Amino acid sequence: MTTPAAEGFPAPLDAGAVHTTRNWSGSDAAVIAALERIERRLARLESSVERVDPFARGAPALIATVADTVDGVAQRAAEAGIDVDERSRAVLSLLERISRVEAVSALHGLLDSGLFAPEAIAALSNLAKALPAGPSRAPKPVGPWGAYRALKDPDVQCALGFFFDVARRLGASLSTRQLPAR
Repeated sequence: MTTPAAEGFPAPLDAGAVHTTRNWSGSDAAVIAALERIERRLARLESSVERVDPFARGAPALIATVADTVDGVAQRAAEAGIDVDERSRAVLSLLERISRVEAVSALHGLLDSGLFAPEAIAALSNLAKALPAGPSRAPKPVGPWGAYRALKDPDVQCALGFFFDVARRLGASLSTRQLPAR
């Protein structure tokens, strides 16, 4: 028994009719080929769903484990006096600021500048180690004769050589670029 066709649509065909009846789109072979392609695609889709299914079934337990872990970390941080909410807001604010287009461009420039090259990091590390640990006392003022005596110290000579080398390279860099007018 066949169902009457809806207006504008061909009547539904049973499996046997597909092989014996011509339809509006072409030959029987084309229809059969199209149905076979659909069947292969459905089989691949079914196979993909079968592979994902175990993960999907385990997702609630995994999410619960992650949530418990995060809760534990937050609780330990709170016990240590860390305001997790405040830190979270600060991190989100930082992410918002550094993800702006102009900030990303500036960060790319900084990363490409060589500042994070091993040699530059070593120099900055040495500078940080040379800085006083805290404001325990103000440095003594040095006059012209004190500067002259300090120049006899090999460590001072080495540090000045380093700073003059940096000043020379910085000057060369500045003289080759157009700087904005003041």
